Amino acid sequence: MAPDPRLVIGATVHAKAKHVRSPVECAKVYGSLSNVKMLNGTVTAVERVMTSKQHSTWLTARFEVPNKVYVKRLGLLNFRAGPAPDPALPPPPTPTSSSAPRIA
Repeated sequence: MAPDPRLVIGATVHAKAKHVRSPVECAKVYGSLSNVKMLNGTVTAVERVMTSKQHSTWLTARFEVPNKVYVKRLGLLNFRAGPAPDPALPPPPTPTSSSAPRIA
């Protein structure tokens, strides 16, 4: 089994913006896309912790957004490996034809 690329220090990861920034700030900046916006970051530290007989893995990553740098410590499941995918473009508008005849 291949090792998890998220556990390599210096690896590129992405996470939801609402996990990195505050939800209010995300709503102001990204509007209706605040729940789906992804940010790219770089792993700076990896922690494997055992608490009450339960293992957990925490990553610390550095996220650079315009005019600000965030360093966040989040659980492994909040991160995805590699850069964030490009957002899908909305479909082009289709011309609608009305069934009623137009009278000029």
